[in-house]
Amino acid sequence: MRLDSVASMEELLEAVDMLCIPVPKELMDKIHQSVLSLLIPATTLPPASEFFSNKVSPALFYGQWNGKRIKILIASEGEMLSEASAFSLCKKLSIRSKNEHGKNIGLLVDHFSSPDIIQAAFTGWTAGQYDLGLYKNGDEEQMRKGVDHVFSFLSNDAKVAAEEGITIGLVQQEVMNLVNAPASHKSPAVIGEWAVKSAAKHGYTATIIDKPELTHMGMHALLAVNRGSEHPAHCII
Repeated sequence: MRLDSVASMEELLEAVDMLCIPVPKELMDKIHQSVLSLLIPATTLPPASEFFSNKVSPALFYGQWNGKRIKILIASEGEMLSEASAFSLCKKLSIRSKNEHGKNIGLLVDHFSSPDIIQAAFTGWTAGQYDLGLYKNGDEEQMRKGVDHVFSFLSNDAKVAAEEGITIGLVQQEVMNLVNAPASHKSPAVIGEWAVKSAAKHGYTATIIDKPELTHMGMHALLAVNRGSEHPAHCII
């Protein structure tokens, strides 16, 4: 997953054919006035309350920018914005965007002021792009493919938070791959090797404690559980 950051709202609209907007009720009026009014003619623009009250979330609308049609996906829930709601809204948008087959997708979060909330938003977006079909056989044409990049209009500080969110989301995708893998593919040693490689790739730390060191540390409860396994125990921090 790659972040393509642009310098202005106008550049974002020029770049995308689908715009995803996560918005709680407290910010709907702001988005209605500053964004939706740019894309939907005043004669057909529904009131802000209609966007929030729509029973289907994310809801799909259509707008135009410089003669180009843009799909608008809006996910709205809750009165107030939080890290949890930002994650949830963006994950829903990400999943729905795969159904709509957008090629150039924008995620609008410049109305989110907190770096922590922006980070959560991009973690949620990345989580929504996870491919559940990793170990399934089927017609690839019928599988819902995600995108490998997302456009967004961000300040420098917000861009750092967004990149961190994507990194967290990518690591979570790797963990979900492990969860979904057969047991024969994930012995303690294999998971330890994965942790070391993932830490080096994504910039976090991983410490692997093997069975001799666990014995030296007196980790008897863990070692007692391991007696029933053919694979030696590892502890991963």
